[in-house]
Amino acid sequence: MRAQVLLTCDDGASDAAVAEAYGIDRTTVRRWRLRYHAEGTAFVTEGTAAGQDRALLIPLTDAPPTGMVWTTRSVAAETELSQSTVARIWRAAGFHPPETDALLLDPWFRGRARVLAGLYISGPVAPHQARQALAQGGLGAALFCVYPEDATATTGTAEDRILGACTDRDALWDAAVGARHAIAALAERLPSQTAAVVSSSLRATIEEVRAGLPTGTALWVILNQSPSSQDRARLLELGVHLRSTPSTVSWNALLLRSLSATHAFLAAAGVPRPVDRITSALRRQAHSPSASGHATWTEHPTKLDEALQQLHRSLHRRPARQPTVVLREPGAALVALHTRYQDLVRADLPAFEQVTAVRRKATDRRPTAQNCMDALVVLAERHQARDLAEAALVTYARQPWVALGPWDIAHYLGLTTLHGVGQRQRRLRRTAARGGHSAFSSATPAPREAVRFDQDGRRRNLVLERIRESLARWHEDLVDHEHLRERLPTEDDVFALLTYIVDPQRPVLAGQDDEPGPRERRQADASVGLMLVTDLVHQLNREVLAWHDLADTAGVPYPSRGAPFGQSASAAQKARHRLHNRYAEAPEDRHATSASTRRDARDLVPRIRQALDQLETFRDHLADDEDLTDWLDLLAGPEPALTFFLQLTAELRTERDCGACGRRRAPGIRGEDGEIRCAHCANCPGLATLTAECAALVNEAQSPIREAEISL
Repeated sequence: MRAQVLLTCDDGASDAAVAEAYGIDRTTVRRWRLRYHAEGTAFVTEGTAAGQDRALLIPLTDAPPTGMVWTTRSVAAETELSQSTVARIWRAAGFHPPETDALLLDPWFRGRARVLAGLYISGPVAPHQARQALAQGGLGAALFCVYPEDATATTGTAEDRILGACTDRDALWDAAVGARHAIAALAERLPSQTAAVVSSSLRATIEEVRAGLPTGTALWVILNQSPSSQDRARLLELGVHLRSTPSTVSWNALLLRSLSATHAFLAAAGVPRPVDRITSALRRQAHSPSASGHATWTEHPTKLDEALQQLHRSLHRRPARQPTVVLREPGAALVALHTRYQDLVRADLPAFEQVTAVRRKATDRRPTAQNCMDALVVLAERHQARDLAEAALVTYARQPWVALGPWDIAHYLGLTTLHGVGQRQRRLRRTAARGGHSAFSSATPAPREAVRFDQDGRRRNLVLERIRESLARWHEDLVDHEHLRERLPTEDDVFALLTYIVDPQRPVLAGQDDEPGPRERRQADASVGLMLVTDLVHQLNREVLAWHDLADTAGVPYPSRGAPFGQSASAAQKARHRLHNRYAEAPEDRHATSASTRRDARDLVPRIRQALDQLETFRDHLADDEDLTDWLDLLAGPEPALTFFLQLTAELRTERDCGACGRRRAPGIRGEDGEIRCAHCANCPGLATLTAECAALVNEAQSPIREAEISL
């Protein structure tokens, strides 16, 4: 309209004549002329429907800047509109920006009881009357019956809680999309009509809906464009709340969000939602469009009253009383947990193992809300103990009588820099002192997830193997201290194993001839300890996730779940979501069969053979490395097995310190002088690329190999 007004002014018409022709105030015409001379075409673009639509569509479709929410000021910066213009557009449309990524959140009536009472769709207006018409391309009006109470923070939160519990969000959204498509299809098939017919038929529809409204309710009419002053005055005389959007584009987007949220609200309240009836009625009218040039749909008054009453009760219903839980001390929590399940769990088990045993064995007696809370308290305390154990292990590994390589420490902890080791150690101590625990990191190595196979093709438990090797070594250390052997920790008490490793008083065998000396034995113990603390991170996290699932069943609220970890309700919910993404297994992964494993592995055979042929081209470079050539010889035999290829790839992927450049890389190749060099320093960079390709093949065949080996 601004462009048309300015063009008419440029033809020499007076402000009064232009104002009368377009149905606006004379002061508005004068203000537009002055702004056009001051701002140029930017002022005209600001007034277009497309420019104003962006003020409504951006908060619906785009994520706000980091750490911010959508406001009139931030939207103005994105659209190059003024803040006052954005605020005026929002007020005219009755718009409230929803939260980011909130699919079911009404931008018009959040926190209010409302029902769609009617729809009005008209065909396009004759071109010669477009200036005086409500809609040149067809008018759309949504009529909502709204409960008179204003929305409050309590009712808004109640609606969010009700919508958040919906399980069929996608179906509700699809139903609203179907209604919107039916409206668009009907509008395209309606014939054109005069402006007077549009105005009178809309008034008649509003009066019909108002006559059937329940007592004490209000009627909101939302148009798909801004009406002129005269049309606005005529509609307000009917006693309605009038709102309007810049064009059909933003009206469709807002109506879709409002319909999906409203009908989800109705479904949660047990009221049959009318969206399917709306879609069917509109499609019937589109099949045989009316000659009058408009189409309507109205809800039955009885259904309006029943739906509004039910929605009002749902908004003001007090939430279900959540179970009362007590935050106990870790020792008291463990005692209470054992008291309930003492017939299922041995009392001499360590704390972490007791919690795990309760979860696995308590199938008939499901844990109560307090049991879940006690388990989370114990797990939070074990997290802190693990953090302190890791910090103590790093200190132990750095002692001069141990002197474990700094890159070895970083490798076991999943760090890529040396200074990161010290930073992590200090952060763990500070966090544990405050009563918290270390944040979950996806870079932390998971030793149990490493794929290694024994000679029979079965997957090896590397953690258990290293623990048993350490226990055997400690028995040798106590050859002269037989009375101390009874005090050695068992292989299932991980925390006792970590405590024993860093104990400065424990005896260490001196070693003779070719046997490892005290420093080598302590280095081996330190490496085992670092593997255990990283493995313990994943074991604790999996257990916390499992108890979160039980807490859902028991109804433990998130504020209570986060208390043992020093987290707020939202932080506890986000932490649980991260754990679920990391550790939740897909159903198809849990039920894989040996037959499918063999079939998938056989599909990889041609690619593995091609990789082996390429490896043969590097045999001259690997001639002095017996660990690699032995596997190559086995693979060149008459009956090579897939297990041999997995072992060869594992050797190639092992990172080693390069004697030439000093960097730790894979693969490491032993030369004639016995010194290890990386592939780049050994002048065969293609071997590094081939190693990555072999690793990709292994990842595709990571499912455990069952009884029989697969012949290549």
